[in-house]
Amino acid sequence: MKASIIINPRAEIVDIELSRNFKFISKDPVALHGVLITLSDISYCANVVKIPIHVDMSKVEHINAQAAILLFSHITSAQLVNRKSDFVKITLPSDLKTRKLVRNSGLWEAIRNGTDRKLDKNWLTVNNFQSGYDPDKHLESTLELIEQKWGSLPRHLGSAINEAMLNIKQHAYSINPPDAIKRWWQYIYIKNNELHFLIFDKGLGIPDSFRLQRQQLKTPDEDIIAYAMKRWVTSTNVNGRGNGSMNIKRPVSDIEKDTLLIYSHNGGYEYHTDGKVRCFKLPVKLAGTLLAWKIGIQHD
Repeated sequence: MKASIIINPRAEIVDIELSRNFKFISKDPVALHGVLITLSDISYCANVVKIPIHVDMSKVEHINAQAAILLFSHITSAQLVNRKSDFVKITLPSDLKTRKLVRNSGLWEAIRNGTDRKLDKNWLTVNNFQSGYDPDKHLESTLELIEQKWGSLPRHLGSAINEAMLNIKQHAYSINPPDAIKRWWQYIYIKNNELHFLIFDKGLGIPDSFRLQRQQLKTPDEDIIAYAMKRWVTSTNVNGRGNGSMNIKRPVSDIEKDTLLIYSHNGGYEYHTDGKVRCFKLPVKLAGTLLAWKIGIQHD
């Protein structure tokens, strides 16, 4: 792990400035690269040099859901791994519209000072941003939150979220040390009569999970993700497994313009209502796996 900025090991705090267009979007490689570099710098400061961080959002004018959940995960991870509620200082956007968005979306409440107690108490609220570690404890609360905000639970989405949470608990952190942070981070929001649900973990990642079993060392990450999403394919090589990918894709209806997005390491995968798949390469490694569903209103 390396940082893109020069860090004085004797510094009391490291300034990390977010770009004006802080958006994680595959069709904008410049913005995408900026987000990934920022996340890498936060991780380096938190996990390697252990120096407190100042996350400066003052110049941010645009931020999308994918960038928001990744920022949420990396800031709270820094707070958790260092066991200091004030390890990360945050300056909110100067742009009033963007500052209002950060506050009203629940992002500010999720990333403010605090550690695991803050995240656990967050489940008692209706915040769109949550972090969990046990499907038995957090799945039902997640589905209730969706029903509360959406009015009902879209068909097959509950099974897909359950599958994602189980994959994280059983596989994502399988080779991490016992004291590692083994959480996921999630975000729910509604826009233009569409429900969006995102879930991210900082675990092994889909490509490396398959490489452990299948030795696909030279296969591009995006191709491994596409292969992993085929029916009957499993990273464990256990007969009778491999339906999980179908559960993950099933909420994407052939009626609506629904989509499923998956990002892991240097690979990206898009699955659309007509069954079309687009694979692409990420310019900088995303450590972990991000899943994002977009579900249309006619599922109700």
